[in-house]
Amino acid sequence: MTKRIKIAFIINPVSGVGKQKKVEVAVEKLLDKSKFDASFIYSQYPGFITDFINDNSGNYSGFVAVGGDGTINEAVQALVNKDLFLCIIPTGSGNGLARHLKIPMKIEKAVKRINEGKVNKIDVLKVADYYSVNVAGCGFDAEIGWDFATLKKRGLTAYIRLISEKIWKYSPIKYHIKTGNDTNLQGDAFIISFANGTQYGNNAVVSPLSDLTDGIFELIIVKPFSKRYYPAVIAKLFTKNLHQSKFVQTIQTKRALVKINTGKIHIDGEPRSIAENEFFNVEILPKALKVLF
Repeated sequence: MTKRIKIAFIINPVSGVGKQKKVEVAVEKLLDKSKFDASFIYSQYPGFITDFINDNSGNYSGFVAVGGDGTINEAVQALVNKDLFLCIIPTGSGNGLARHLKIPMKIEKAVKRINEGKVNKIDVLKVADYYSVNVAGCGFDAEIGWDFATLKKRGLTAYIRLISEKIWKYSPIKYHIKTGNDTNLQGDAFIISFANGTQYGNNAVVSPLSDLTDGIFELIIVKPFSKRYYPAVIAKLFTKNLHQSKFVQTIQTKRALVKINTGKIHIDGEPRSIAENEFFNVEILPKALKVLF
């Protein structure tokens, strides 16, 4: 008899409120019990998922992140370059990585994908001291990430409302970037993204050229632009054409040194801090994460 694979479903109770019990029901009903031995764990505090995986890496072969991109990112911090695999059941508001990997948004179909999926190795970004599996960056999107984290009511509607309030009064950041391609850039930017995956979430595609297995990342600089161009730029974001905008510069590289005049960045949408006006490293770690999808 083939030994069953032990996996832990780590559920973020804040992400996708009301969906947690649906996940348990779907897993009990649909998960292939001849293949998997499942446990359910509920996240108890920020950082719990990373701690749990580090403390239980010898007890499981894989961990299922049940939540959004932030939940996945917590898991990734403990899974890089480990002989353990990640699975995803997307219940967040954006689900950027899951959409890139074409993991179904419906819970039942996502469980079935675990039954049918194969383990693949994908690249990971290291940004300063943090791992990012999807999109990290600084500027307006980081500012939104920081403010969104403080909201009591989250979700797509709250996210759109926050962007609508902030976009009209946001001031660009100043940057200095040196890349492994001997590129040396300085100036002002509305957004600077470090893209391993293609999208923020909800099919807002910031980097249509990105590939999780190509050993490089896209460094995307969105230059400041007049408010009258906002609708056109947003339209390009949602039609996978942002890289064709005259306000956007894309550089493909394996490594970059970046300095900005703010301490705010985001890692897969989650607010993180760096030293202001000091260079930090951004580099790709090829095939550093195992993902079942």
